Amino acid sequence: MTNANYAQIPALLERRAPFTGHSMSAAWFHPDDMPHEGRLTDVDAACYRKADEWADRAGALVYVVTSYNTPIGWRIGDDGPGMVADQKFSTTTSRHQNLCRRHLLDVYDRAAAQLIPTA
Repeated sequence: MTNANYAQIPALLERRAPFTGHSMSAAWFHPDDMPHEGRLTDVDAACYRKADEWADRAGALVYVVTSYNTPIGWRIGDDGPGMVADQKFSTTTSRHQNLCRRHLLDVYDRAAAQLIPTA
């Protein structure tokens, strides 16, 4: 797994490559082995669990990005749907979430995110 700095993280997210760095990490997981929900609450936790179910049904792996051991972004397979947690955390985790929004999601994910109700 690559030990990444902030300058390297955008390209790693775009390639869906595993990495660790700056209290942030990303890796591919089988649905049975996805990281715990950590500090996710309500809608974000429900969406994370739904991604687990969808990936299991599709037989796909899930690319999960964590910040301080809490999942903040995920994508089902290479080209499946993705999401970034909308929940507010620390300043550092907000920076991580913004990196995910810019480099993990595509235009369709950003449009779909507008349709998800917030708590």
